[in-house]
Amino acid sequence: LLLGACAAEHSEDRAPTLGSVTNSGAAPDETADPDPETTEELIAALNPHVVTAHNRLGMLIFGQLVSQTRPAGGADAETDDESVFISPISIALALGMAYNGAAGETETAMAKALQLEGLLQEGLLQEALLQEALLQEGPRQEGLLQDSTTTASPDADGTRLTRTDINASNLALLEALTGTGARLDIATSIWYRQEFALNPAFVEETQRYYRARISALDFAAPESVDVINRWVSDATRGLIPAVVDQLDEDQIMLLLNAVYFKGDWTAPFDPQQTRDMPFYRPSGDSRPVPMMYQDGRFGYFEDGFQAVRLPYGDDERLAMYVFLPPRGADFYEFSASLDYETLADAFSRFVPGHGEVLLPRMDVSYKTRLNAALQELGMGIAFDPGRADFSRLHPAGSRNIYISDVIHQSVLKVDEEGTEAAAVTSVDFRVTSLPVYDFRFQADRPFVVVIRDDATGALLFVGAVVDPGV
Repeated sequence: LLLGACAAEHSEDRAPTLGSVTNSGAAPDETADPDPETTEELIAALNPHVVTAHNRLGMLIFGQLVSQTRPAGGADAETDDESVFISPISIALALGMAYNGAAGETETAMAKALQLEGLLQEGLLQEALLQEALLQEGPRQEGLLQDSTTTASPDADGTRLTRTDINASNLALLEALTGTGARLDIATSIWYRQEFALNPAFVEETQRYYRARISALDFAAPESVDVINRWVSDATRGLIPAVVDQLDEDQIMLLLNAVYFKGDWTAPFDPQQTRDMPFYRPSGDSRPVPMMYQDGRFGYFEDGFQAVRLPYGDDERLAMYVFLPPRGADFYEFSASLDYETLADAFSRFVPGHGEVLLPRMDVSYKTRLNAALQELGMGIAFDPGRADFSRLHPAGSRNIYISDVIHQSVLKVDEEGTEAAAVTSVDFRVTSLPVYDFRFQADRPFVVVIRDDATGALLFVGAVVDPGV
């Protein structure tokens, strides 16, 4: 979860903000229908370079996770095939909030891992100095950063950004994503140990740009675990009931981002057409699965593989893209080939065509630790108790804070009516009160699915389904 304090409202029993990030008081089912003109304005205000960075980060992590699931003996090895399903937007927003607490080498490393390094090369030093002033001067200087960073605003091509620009773009993305015809809820919360003081500037940034709920808890009280898990369950409509089993003595903060999606197909599948058919897994064996069927006009693309676009809702803004490798191809190599650039090119090349679509029902659950993937991308220092610098989290600039774990959980359910999906990303911050040690020892074949907002280009979910799970 994330860290927050000071002027924050602390109410452990308040329901999470869902349905509309622009109205923190709206109940989940009271979300107004999106205004097309307002939605277009929000999308126009987005910085596409930031969305690209989020998507690239998600696909880099996806590629690493798929590689990790490959059996040691190759695709033909006898093993339980594991599907991979993640939410790039959830991971990017959660780590974006954590990035606001980083300083020094940790800040630089996180910017590189989050694919923001090239965007932040101009104006970053100036903003870092201003942030240091905030830390030293306290609440009296809270307005300094916003007023003084105007000279480091992006160029016309959007490639010179400050931390504030990144945050503002994330807020614009959050607001733009609420204007879809399907249901898409994005919620954020920070739960921190009540004895721990948070930097007011960090709290203000998180509430302003990420609409985060910030709550202090007695981490020693058993009921605190229930409070956090209840928020997660509510935010994901029960698809993900829990993210934490216990709170340890050295934990000081949990930062959570939750994404919930529910969309009805624009053209539903007819349940009467669903038949049990074999699904061939990478290991070579097969098992019967409920295979849905429909024919009609679909967005279609073929270039050594097949891909089909299945839209949601009347506006068809959100869609599932299914990428099917050639029969007999190495699925793990195929998944690894689908990097961000390949997807971006493919998305622009779908054309309408008349055809048949056979897609299995899906019920996939996935949970993974992202530490290794993020360390591979260059932010290992953030996990190092002896080197991590998250001094922007604490009013006194304490440098004994580090990230212990980044955990990602997700669920995907697909049937004849549509899709329901959810994901939660949790960032676990801890404090080093003990000595620092040198180490701590502890379709009818697989396919890739991407759920994307075509208006903003944001990748909401991406998955490698090697077994539909039904």
